[in-house]
Amino acid sequence: MRETFPMRGAAEARIYSRDIGRPRAAPAPRRASLPPVVFVLGLMAALAALLGLRQAIVRNVPQMAGLYAAIGAPVNLVGLDLREVRSRLVVEGERKVLSVEGEIVNLRRDATPAPPLLVTVRGEDGRDRYAWTVRPQKSQLAPGEKIPFRARLVSPPADGADVLVRFALR
Repeated sequence: MRETFPMRGAAEARIYSRDIGRPRAAPAPRRASLPPVVFVLGLMAALAALLGLRQAIVRNVPQMAGLYAAIGAPVNLVGLDLREVRSRLVVEGERKVLSVEGEIVNLRRDATPAPPLLVTVRGEDGRDRYAWTVRPQKSQLAPGEKIPFRARLVSPPADGADVLVRFALR
């Protein structure tokens, strides 16, 4: 409700009014905004930290390895790589023998322990049919060193479709 007071003359043509029963709203607090440059620099620093610390992050949160691989920055916690892996079926006498060969390469600048290899025969459906471990020829590899490995399985599963070789980590 507005109250108005009568005007007293042309010189005093002001209207006086007041709101009755309505509390005044406090003015909204003013937010301090960061300049966009500071925001972008902070974002870039955070991304650099996520990339630079990716080994430590994956060591603590292994599920992040897939994300890093998806963006083209895979993480290798072992420091070793398997190269030139090939498998073939060989007939020796009356038995079939699965032969798996390849190389283990040390990617680090220091000596690295070589864990056992886990060799898995999988079926067409991707399920494991048979798995076994193979110890490398050496237990430790010098910087940049390559060593061959060989695994054999007499009478492999008849429904085996492919072979997967990886490091048997704890």
